[in-house]
Amino acid sequence: MLVLTRRAHEKILIPAIRTSVQILTIRSNAVRVGIDAPPEIAILRDEIADADPAPEGSLGRHEALIQTRDELLRERDELLRGREELLRGREESLKGRQEMFKRQRWLFRKILHQNKLRMQVALARLDLSLLSGEVQKGMERSDLLQTLDRIEQGLNQLEQKLENTPAPKVAKTLIVEDNQNERELLAGFIRMAGVEVVATGDSGDALDYLHREPQKPDVILLNVALPSIDGLEVVRRVRSDPACGKLKIFAISERDNEPEMPVDRWFRKPLNPEVLLDELLSQVG
Repeated sequence: MLVLTRRAHEKILIPAIRTSVQILTIRSNAVRVGIDAPPEIAILRDEIADADPAPEGSLGRHEALIQTRDELLRERDELLRGREELLRGREESLKGRQEMFKRQRWLFRKILHQNKLRMQVALARLDLSLLSGEVQKGMERSDLLQTLDRIEQGLNQLEQKLENTPAPKVAKTLIVEDNQNERELLAGFIRMAGVEVVATGDSGDALDYLHREPQKPDVILLNVALPSIDGLEVVRRVRSDPACGKLKIFAISERDNEPEMPVDRWFRKPLNPEVLLDELLSQVG
């Protein structure tokens, strides 16, 4: 028990429950006090505390406050769940757009390739048509048959190649960036262009991936200021590996001066993602 000495009109404060007790008057055998407390705090005289722990109204207000708090917590949880659903929906939408762009890019390349083949077929048929004019001028029969066989074989090969045109190779890049936010944003942007992306925040993990992955990336986007193994050492190890030595390496740095490193391109932070993407696509063809 805390024992305090107070004179008349002095107060005792209890900040935790926002309550104050003021000495009003002092008589020979009694002290008159005033208590200022929030409505949910029950104030009782000791002799009636056991009989009536708290006034009914006070208990009702306290229960109402607890109920209101619980409702607010439930509403907050609902809002959080709704936000998570929105984020999941946005992520699915982005994945869908990435797949759509990838399919559209593949379809465009296939149509372009098919059109080139069709043009070759058309030119071959034009040669055949011109050849018929040579026949009318008295071309030797043996020469005519040889030329016809050659053109027919070429047409068959072109038409078969046209039907069996394989899907073009999808470009692939490895991002090595320890800043998670920058890594995820850059990876998402590049994926929307139809490029396959593998991203990691650790240079050691990146080297392990390059060592074990048979399908190497076309380009490595490397932040040279990495906490575990710095960029210079990563580049040295990649260039000394016969399986990876010819990979394209784009170095990313916050420094103005570019250290001497055997890389293909330098990009300074803050990045311009469109410029980087154009350069990446030009490198992978």
